[in-house]
Amino acid sequence: MTFTRPPSTLNPMAVESLLLAMKDSNRRTVDLINGLDERELIVPRKRNLSPPLWVLGHIAWLYDNYLLQRSNSRPSNIPEMGEFFDDRQVRHPDLWGLDLPKREFLLNFFEQIADAVPAALGAGRFASPETTFLCRMCIQREDMWGESLITQLQTLGLSPPKFIGNYKPKPAPLPTADINIPGGVHSLGAVPEDPFYLDNEKWGHGYEVEPFSISPAAVTNGEFIAFVEDKGYDREELWSEAGWSWRCHFQASNPIYWRRTADGWQQKRFGHWRALNIYEPICHVNWFEADAWCRWAGRRLPWEGEWEIAASLSPHSRERIRGPKMRYPWGDDPHEEHVANLDCIGAGPCAVSAFSAGDSAYGLRQMMGNVWEWTQSVLSDYPGFTPDAMEHWSRPFMDGAHPVLRGGSWVTRSRSVWNTFRHFCFLDRRDLFTGFRTCAL
Repeated sequence: MTFTRPPSTLNPMAVESLLLAMKDSNRRTVDLINGLDERELIVPRKRNLSPPLWVLGHIAWLYDNYLLQRSNSRPSNIPEMGEFFDDRQVRHPDLWGLDLPKREFLLNFFEQIADAVPAALGAGRFASPETTFLCRMCIQREDMWGESLITQLQTLGLSPPKFIGNYKPKPAPLPTADINIPGGVHSLGAVPEDPFYLDNEKWGHGYEVEPFSISPAAVTNGEFIAFVEDKGYDREELWSEAGWSWRCHFQASNPIYWRRTADGWQQKRFGHWRALNIYEPICHVNWFEADAWCRWAGRRLPWEGEWEIAASLSPHSRERIRGPKMRYPWGDDPHEEHVANLDCIGAGPCAVSAFSAGDSAYGLRQMMGNVWEWTQSVLSDYPGFTPDAMEHWSRPFMDGAHPVLRGGSWVTRSRSVWNTFRHFCFLDRRDLFTGFRTCAL
C-alpha cells in the first residue's frame, strides 16, 4: 500500500528522541516476556488472549515490515518472519497452531531488528517526515501490545510486571455536581498541525452539540455496588436486548474479579484478593454493564464527541465552544507524573479524586489515565478518512460493532494517548481496564 498522507501533514522528529522512545518501549516488552516462565508463555485459546511469544515476534515484525523494509535498510542476515507474525495473513484463531520459534530465538530476532532501526532513521539529526511517522506508529503499537500483555496477566491471575511503580497520589476536593458544557460547533478529530495522530482520527471536522452536563469523574466502585445490591444484574428492564442476552449467557451477577465475603466486597488484582476500594473507579466492566448502570441511575454514556470536547477545550474556549483545542486535558505539555495515572506509575487504578493537576479546563478529573472510558459512539470513519500504512488497524473495525473508548488507563503509555485518540473493542469485553463516566439525560 502507498503512503496516504501528503508530506505537508507529517512532522519530522529528532532521531535521538525516536530511538529513546523505541528503546524504552523495547525494554518493557522484553521485561514482560522475560517475566513469564515457560508454562506462562502458553495461554488458553481465547479471543481476548494472544500467545506472548507471538506478540514478541509480531512487534519485531512491525518494525521490520513498516520501517526497515520501506527504507531499504533491512540486514540480509535477519530471517523473513511474515509467515508467523504478519497479522494480515495469520488469523487470530490460528495463532495457537503455529510452530513458533523458541523464546531465545525470538529475543535475538527482536534485538536484531532494534539494532537495525537507527540506520533506517537516517544519518541526519532529524528523520524524514514519513520515516518519523512509521517509527512512531510502530512504537505506539508496541506500547499498546504491552498494555495487552499486562491485561493478560490480570486475566490469568499472574503476577504483575516488576516495573509497576508504587506512586500514591493524594486525593483532592472534587465537585459533586455535573459540569455544564455549552453547546455549539467544535472541531472533532486531528488536524495536520498535531504532533502525531493515527488514521481513524483524520480529519478534524465540525461537530455540533447541544449543551450537555457530564460528571466530573468516573463512576466509582462504591456507586456501582449500589447497582449490584439493588439487583441490577437481575432486572431485565435495565439492560439492552443484547446486553441481557450476554448477562444470561454468562450468568453475570457482578463485575468480573469481584466477590462478596462476610467482610464485604473484594476485588482480585493480579491473582490476589483485596478489599474493594469504594473510591476507585469501577474497572473491568463491559459496555453492556456500563449501559445497564446508566439506565438504573437515569444517566447515559457520553458520545465520543462530547467526551473530546470536555477533555480538550482550552481556557480560551470556555465562553464559546469554537476555539483552540488542547492536546491533553491539562494542556499541550507532555505528561508528567503528577497530572495523570499513566505509565504504570502506581499499582492500579487510584481514587477518582486524585490528580487534580490534570483537570481539564472545565474541571473534569482524570479524563486521561486510570481507566479507559466507554462512550455511546461506535468506531466510524471521519470525513476525509484514508487508511495509513497499517491500513488493517482500524478500517476493518468500522462495522458498527465496536464502541469507542477514550482516555487511556493506568497501564497506557503516556506517549501513546491524547485527546483525539480513539481506542475501540467489542461490546462484551470486560477484561480490559475499562470504566466510564456519565452524562445527564
